[in-house]
Amino acid sequence: QNRPRINTVKICFVDSLIGYGCGRGDEFRAEICVTTNGGESWQNIYHDLNGSYIDLYDIHFFNSQVGLVTGEHSRLAKTTNGGSNWNYVLHPDIGIFRDMEFINDNVGFVCGKLDSVILKTTNQGDNWFPTLLQKGSYNHVNSINFINEST
Repeated sequence: QNRPRINTVKICFVDSLIGYGCGRGDEFRAEICVTTNGGESWQNIYHDLNGSYIDLYDIHFFNSQVGLVTGEHSRLAKTTNGGSNWNYVLHPDIGIFRDMEFINDNVGFVCGKLDSVILKTTNQGDNWFPTLLQKGSYNHVNSINFINEST
């Protein structure tokens, strides 16, 4: 089996065949991989060439083309072409984004640590605004989950 050399942290499937994974690969670089055959084989589609130690913690795809990834150093990036290119949609110096949860195709939240932070988007991650931000608190918000759109 063809498997990328990656410490996969999160996997997100958009259908029974197409899935994406994120984590840290060789030489401590951020890595994103894709499968198009239900996980039988995986291909690396992105790696951070900066050579810096960066972990990616969560990945969410709305469909086979549009997705978001979160990670260390306030990394929050979006792709609109299936992961071939990623653009930072938010890069403030507020810590590590650990988890992401979408309650529908537009509304989602991301949380982080170092500074307690929960950010909200209403447009698939194009723009984010704080719902909780405690700069300098060093409290950790590691996970976020919703039962429905209001809870």
